[in-house]
Amino acid sequence: MTFIDTHCHLSDGAFAGEEDSYIQRAKEAGVEIMLQPDVDSRERQSMFDVTGRHPGVLFPMLGLYPGSVDKEWEKEIGRMLEYSDKKVVAIGEIGLDYYYGKEFEKEQREALVRVTKEFPLTLTSLRGFNEAVITRGGVSVKDINPKTMEAKNCRNLYVIGELLDVDAFTGGYNLQIAWCTAASCAAALAGTDTGAGND
Repeated sequence: MTFIDTHCHLSDGAFAGEEDSYIQRAKEAGVEIMLQPDVDSRERQSMFDVTGRHPGVLFPMLGLYPGSVDKEWEKEIGRMLEYSDKKVVAIGEIGLDYYYGKEFEKEQREALVRVTKEFPLTLTSLRGFNEAVITRGGVSVKDINPKTMEAKNCRNLYVIGELLDVDAFTGGYNLQIAWCTAASCAAALAGTDTGAGND
């Protein structure tokens, strides 16, 4: 079994000079692949530097940490896209984070949409049908409002797709689940009704 660390921050100054020992300990624990998330333009080059020193183990991502989003967020995305010719394996960090406040809530949402829609991604290979699998487990559908996909016990938390404890045979069924739950969630957030969750 291969373990993957999907969110290590070895370019953080706290790890300076310790990257090799951290990677060695991770390998000894069975972690063979480590994904290095991007934070913003201040850390980006050091992130590429550390992944460049450890090819085949550390893999870079491109993104914009929501806590770095401010009134200059569009410039940050422009700086991120300057690196789009680099080989990256994922988009990250990205999302919404209001832990430190909601001053730039609107900007975080706009940045998330823009990166999701405009960032160029190229699929270079697939792992084959034998690995075309789905996940099993997740949030129980009993805990979700099927009309809106909002969690019954946590207001403003919406759960869709493979985060739900719903699965079916490979062959498009899971995609259909993802699309329908996403449509119900989007309609609820937009204040419209698709009727997708009525059945």
